[in-house]
Amino acid sequence: MITKNAFLILISSFFFYSEIFSQNCKVEKEELKGTYTGDCKKGKANGKGKATGTDSYEGDFVSGLPHGKGSYAWKNGDVYTGEFIKGLKDGEGKMIIKRPGNTDSLIEGYWQN
Repeated sequence: MITKNAFLILISSFFFYSEIFSQNCKVEKEELKGTYTGDCKKGKANGKGKATGTDSYEGDFVSGLPHGKGSYAWKNGDVYTGEFIKGLKDGEGKMIIKRPGNTDSLIEGYWQN
C-alpha cells in the first residue's frame, strides 16, 4: 500500500517530468511561428524538428532558426531543400518554383544568404 508521502512524491515527480518533456520551444522565423515539434534547448527550437506557420520547415534548427540541412516550403508552393545558415538559404541546395499552368522550374546550385 502506498503511503500519503509516497503518493505525493509520485504525483510531484509526474508533474516535474511532464513539464520537462513538454517544453514550449520558440521558433524565431516569423513565417514559421505556429506549431513546432522536435528538439529544444533553452526554450528555442534546437536539433531536429518541424515548424509550421504561414510557411513550413523540417530539418535542423539552431537557436530557433533553420540551420543545417532541411526543407522549407513557402505558402505559394515553392520548396527549397538544402543547407541553411541562421534561417537563410546558404550552401548547396535545390529550389522548385511552382508555376501554375506551366512546368515547375528547378534551380540547383550554391546559395548565399
